Amino acid sequence: MRWLLALACVVAFGAVGCSGPEIDDPPDSDEARPSTPAGGVVADGLVALFAGTSPDSADAAACFGNRLATARSSEQLSDDGILDESGAVVETLPSLDHDAAAAWVEAWFGCVDFTEVAGRAQKKVTKTLDVPAFEDCFRDRLTDAQIREAATDGLSGDASSPAVRRLSRAQQDCAERHG
Repeated sequence: MRWLLALACVVAFGAVGCSGPEIDDPPDSDEARPSTPAGGVVADGLVALFAGTSPDSADAAACFGNRLATARSSEQLSDDGILDESGAVVETLPSLDHDAAAAWVEAWFGCVDFTEVAGRAQKKVTKTLDVPAFEDCFRDRLTDAQIREAATDGLSGDASSPAVRRLSRAQQDCAERHG
């Protein structure tokens, strides 16, 4: 059951509150910020939503906020339920439709290594976990496309999809083998 808690953190809540290593460098200046009708305000709100209370995820959060604000217009983000009526980013991520969840996952995975995030989340519930062995096992069991599909399904509220079940089985098996 401990693996289910780790999976819930990683998939059901997306990246909110999870920290991860940066894959691509976030923009260094306001010039590199997304051009949306709300400008950097939307990106800043997405950064805060992504980071949650994890100060160590600031770089990944900045990368994510800029990527998602660039990939989705303010109108789309509003239709997705990510922006409220005033154009501010909501405090709690709603269940997303498939297209919005896919955009979220693309922005998220462009900034963090999901397998490393899964390893850290699993370590919180499986204290004896050999994280590098878990990550190797996880990578051997699932392709990047399978992980993206599961994350998209999880964010869109389809926790019983074959992709989410496959990911949860892989996570459970790897945690049991390396915990």
